[in-house]
Amino acid sequence: MILKFGKKLFSALPTLFGVSLFAFLLIRLAPGDPVLTLLGERGADPEVYQQMKQSLGLDKPMYQQFFIYLGDLMQLDLGTSIHSKQSVWSEFISRFPATMELSIMAIIIAIIVGLILGVVAALYKGKFIDTILMSSALVGYSMPIFWWGLVLILIFSSHFGITPVAGRMSALYEVNTVTGFYLIDSWFSDNPVRVFNQALRHMILPAIVLATIPMAAIARMTRSSLLDVLKEDYIRTAKSKGLSSVYVISKHALRNAFMPILTVMGVMFGTLLTGAILTETIFSWPGIGKWILNAVQARDYPVIQGGVVLIALIIFVINSLVDFLYIVVNPRLRK
Repeated sequence: MILKFGKKLFSALPTLFGVSLFAFLLIRLAPGDPVLTLLGERGADPEVYQQMKQSLGLDKPMYQQFFIYLGDLMQLDLGTSIHSKQSVWSEFISRFPATMELSIMAIIIAIIVGLILGVVAALYKGKFIDTILMSSALVGYSMPIFWWGLVLILIFSSHFGITPVAGRMSALYEVNTVTGFYLIDSWFSDNPVRVFNQALRHMILPAIVLATIPMAAIARMTRSSLLDVLKEDYIRTAKSKGLSSVYVISKHALRNAFMPILTVMGVMFGTLLTGAILTETIFSWPGIGKWILNAVQARDYPVIQGGVVLIALIIFVINSLVDFLYIVVNPRLRK
């Protein structure tokens, strides 16, 4: 198992190199000058402009900049933000818990609702409820995140006032940061119940928005996998013994149909980190998605490069964990 993981890690190095090269080139091909963005009105002074450009290392040819960046990356140095003057790693670590907490909440919602919808649709194949559920899943998969987020804000925040409009926590409450996960850290505060309630109310809408696409994908895959398994002889044998449909599906069918569903879950959880960019922007969620988007607008090269590489690395780790879960779910793969 360790040898297999080592081979997978080694095979990921070319991918990480390609991602770093892509991130390096793409932001530099985009219009805009980070030096002018940083200097503002002072950028009109050519001498100040050249001094700043030289201090940031942007006066060198592009290939030299890339090799310097690659050398730093091999030493695990992601650079320093042009605007905040803080290390990219420290900024990433301070924002990553917010994105991870939101992504975990979203994938939990997506898995629970997606599995239920997929199982119900498989049990009522070809009937009205199956058509409604799968049509809804298709709409959910195709729905633009920014539009869906704004609709939920208008309904639940602006009209009914059930949830906050944006942010991660009300300014009236203070969270003692221990883990960075507010739903956990709220229990270390002076008023844990109210702080937890506030954290949950702030999280529920962005989590639903972020969960919509994975939920639709899991529902459709669950239905498809279950329909294939339900045709097997051992399922018909179990039904002929008088076992209930719920027992047959939970005990026999769902476990054997879980491999492709698990694949979708792993892929969807990885995409949540990238899909969080729009969601975090709409809800002013202080995570890595909003952080990278702000860096793109400010042409903060080190933040963009480091953030993209770190996200790619996290997605690789998630995919590796999914491969490990394959072995747990299917013992035949242990050979």
